[in-house]
Amino acid sequence: MALVDEAGQKQIASAISQAEEKTSGEIVAVIAASSSEYLYVPFMWAAFIALLVPWPFIHFTWMTVHKIWLMQLITFAVLLAILMFRPIRYALVPPSTKRLRAHRRASAARSISAQVGRP
Repeated sequence: MALVDEAGQKQIASAISQAEEKTSGEIVAVIAASSSEYLYVPFMWAAFIALLVPWPFIHFTWMTVHKIWLMQLITFAVLLAILMFRPIRYALVPPSTKRLRAHRRASAARSISAQVGRP
């Protein structure tokens, strides 16, 4: 499956050509399906929320520690399963982090193509 169809490729090429007329530099488009999978994000959020779960039960109930711990584990597992879905996972990542990862990926692609000798 192509990331950009033929009409999109022509539109990108046209936009690059127009932008290159106004500058002495060369503009290269880097297109990737994603710059990162952000697999750490669901773990981070699930762990954070699971760490908050026991506090109300410890302070306001007489539940045993074992039951509270089991609730904490179940909370972590359920949240992790829900947050692993790609749209939810990507929605949890701040836009600044997405831009930073995309910039790093484009810079890496540029340095690799410079080493190989491709434009």
